[in-house]
Formats: sequence, structure tokens, C-alpha cells
Amino acid sequence: MAKDPLGKRPRPLTGRRFADYADQETQLREAKMRKVVKNIWVEHPPQANVIGRILAYRFATLEGAEIGGQDGLCFSQDSQIGKTATVTRVKHILAEERAARGELPNPYQIIVVGLDQKTSLKSVLQDVLIQMEDPDWDYGTEKQLRQRIRKFVKRLGVELIIIDECQHLQKGGNDVADVTDAFKRFLDMGIAPLVLVGNLDAKRVFDRNPQFRARLGLPLTLPALDVKKRTADAVHFRNFVMGFDAALAQLEAFGKTSDLSAPAMLDALQEASGGYFGRVARIIQNAAIHAAARGAQFIEAYDLSCVVRDYAIPAGWVGDDPFSTPNV
Repeated sequence: MAKDPLGKRPRPLTGRRFADYADQETQLREAKMRKVVKNIWVEHPPQANVIGRILAYRFATLEGAEIGGQDGLCFSQDSQIGKTATVTRVKHILAEERAARGELPNPYQIIVVGLDQKTSLKSVLQDVLIQMEDPDWDYGTEKQLRQRIRKFVKRLGVELIIIDECQHLQKGGNDVADVTDAFKRFLDMGIAPLVLVGNLDAKRVFDRNPQFRARLGLPLTLPALDVKKRTADAVHFRNFVMGFDAALAQLEAFGKTSDLSAPAMLDALQEASGGYFGRVARIIQNAAIHAAARGAQFIEAYDLSCVVRDYAIPAGWVGDDPFSTPNV
């Protein structure tokens, strides 16, 4: 029998080896776990720094545009490292602050728009208007759409517009220079504070127009944690994993804790994620769902191995399965 090129996979200690999705109990366990992991939030200092910069930027622009218009912010790094979760967390924080002050919720306070591969410049403006519930979002030229956005921003109390997946702006026949010039005009007119988010391809979009790039200032960054060379990074990584495990325990997701912060587990999680906390979170989330579906009592190395092989490796995060034993 040929050896597994990824090594000997760990055996499951509890539950079934494979989930029986024909069983309704299995379906219910997975559905419940999906809801649990979706709502887990673990404080992470590098992430808090990014959130803090966005909040500071938003606070500085509350009084309106300065002479020469507003500046913006940009956030362009590898995929699946936690960018979207980080910027959308701002919306949650500001909503909590309003509630603490006894103010009514404002669903338009932070507008978040996600672009798709067929995005055009005009459709970006239309998507913003859709989020503002403009009944006439599909009517007008680009100039008219910008003017309507300006009116809606004032009327609805919009404090920040976040545009995600900006790498798609270089596709679909868009001229990058036209796109960045349009965003520059958006800032020049002081329509609204603007945070642009995307992967590394988005960085090329921003950098193609030096004048526009200069308006975006220092980029927001979520660097990978180097746990082997930096003690502080090792502490951040361990605390994040411990926090996720503790949240699962607090929510009684399993019958016992998963001990994800054990040294061997931490080393394997770091290798599988490349040190990016967003990827660590996704690995643990999917492992929790996998474990729940097969009726396990906790997240096991077996579940993490399955997720690495079927999710992290195909995504290009890692080439090997650090949860498996190397062949001899």
C-alpha cells in the first residue's frame, strides 16, 4: 500500500471517523456549530491597531472635509488574513457605542460594499446607493450618482464608507487610471471618508496613480506573526488561539476544551496558517464544524488535519500537513 505523501494522519479519538450527513442530528449539530463559530470574536492587538487607526480616521473626518478634500485609507494584503473581519468590526464597535449612549441604531453609520469580478466604476457607486436604500440607485450618470451619494451621506448620517475586494476594479474592462481618478475626486469633494480594502492585486490598483496613492497615506497592515523569532508575536499567537478555545468552551460548543494551545498544536497551527491570525481563525472554525458534524467531544488533531488537507493546502496557505506524522 502506497504511503500518504502528506504523512500518517492522526486517528479520531472520539466520535465517528466520517460525519453521517443523512442523519438529521448530524445536520443539526453542524448548523449549530456554524452559528457558534461565526459569532466568536477574539481580541488581537495587531488587529486592534488597525481598528484603532480606522476609528481615528473616522473621528478626524466627522467635522467634514478639510481644505483640499479628505484623505482616505487603504488595506491591501494576502487573501484570508482577516482584513474584512477587521474593517467590519468597526461597524459593530460604533453600534455598541451608540447603544451605550442611549442613541437609536443607525444602520447607515458605516456603509460596507463588497465588489465582484464584473464590477465597473458606475456599479461601485450604485452599490453604495443600494446600501443606502436609494430607490433610484440605477438611474443617472457617474457624476449624478456621486452627487446623490453626497446627499444621502448627509441625510442618513453616514460616517464611513468601506469598499472591499478592490482588486476587482482592474477587471471587467475598467481603466485603472479612470477608477483611481474617480476615487480621488470622491475624496476631493469630501463626500465621505473612504477605506479601500483588497488583496495584493488591489495594491497595484492603488499604486498605478501616484497622486491618488499619496492621498491614502500609510497603508493598514496585518503582518504575519513570526512566533519563532519574536517573543511578542509568539505571545499574541498563543493568546489568540487560547482565546478562541476559551470562547468555544464558554459557549459550551463541546463537552470539553480542545487544548488548542498545547505546544504541538500551536506549532502546527502556526505552520498551517503562516502566522496570519485570520487564517488561524478559519482553520479552527472549520475544524470545529468538522468535529461537531462527526459527533466528537472536542476539536482533535484529526479534525485540524482534515481541514489543512482539504482547505488550507488547496488555498495555497501551506504545502504540508503539520498535524500528520512524517513518513519514515
